Amino acid sequence: MPYAIRAERFLGDDVRELAIKLDDALTSLAPPEYNFGLDFDEMTRADVTVFVCRARSGEAVAMGTLKDHGNGLGEVKRMFTEPEFRKRGLAQRILRAILKRAEATGLSRIVLETGSHEDYGPARTLYERIGFRECGPVLDYPASPHSRFYEKTLSA
Repeated sequence: MPYAIRAERFLGDDVRELAIKLDDALTSLAPPEYNFGLDFDEMTRADVTVFVCRARSGEAVAMGTLKDHGNGLGEVKRMFTEPEFRKRGLAQRILRAILKRAEATGLSRIVLETGSHEDYGPARTLYERIGFRECGPVLDYPASPHSRFYEKTLSA
């Protein structure tokens, strides 16, 4: 397979570049106070696992993170695929890797916040196809016309 997805603890400049591109894309879709991404320092904390998809060349082309909130609750964050690598199933593979890790570490519920803008339609479709159900606001996120919330119960 030409792509490899792995959890990475050392996050290089190429992963930082993905995070910057994600932030840049988000700024045009919602006001800054409704963009809730982890910053790069937060992405390196022990309670966050970053999954990176690399092309055969070694280039980081997609990413997603799992944040462990404790008490069996996890959160999907920072899902992003370089535009030229979309529609190849990479986001689905990353999301499945996140869910596999969540189950392996004993998490029983996974939540996420995503945007309501039409550009987020493919992401919402992916989440729903993988078994996430729309719900009300989660964690400490405010209710907002800019956000949609999802949850998934994992087998114990």
